[in-house]
Amino acid sequence: MLKTIGSILSYFFHPMVISTFTFWFIIYQTAISIDKPNFIFFLSFFFSTLLPIVNVLYLKSQGLITDIDASNRKDKKKIKLGLSIVIA
Repeated sequence: MLKTIGSILSYFFHPMVISTFTFWFIIYQTAISIDKPNFIFFLSFFFSTLLPIVNVLYLKSQGLITDIDASNRKDKKKIKLGLSIVIA
């Protein structure tokens, strides 16, 4: 029972969920006037959530990392390097 509750909480408090919610809240729920809020939200979602997920899945499919969690240090470096190359 506690393991199930812990899993549910870990999904809700995952950094990608929190960043998406935070951008949504800032863009749509505050009194700040923003031009093109949908475009800004899409960009924030793309760079903070979608791009990292695609990067990890691509590296996993190419066999460059051992698992999706990037449990060893070399895998973490490859993920950071991949994101740096794509964003730059």
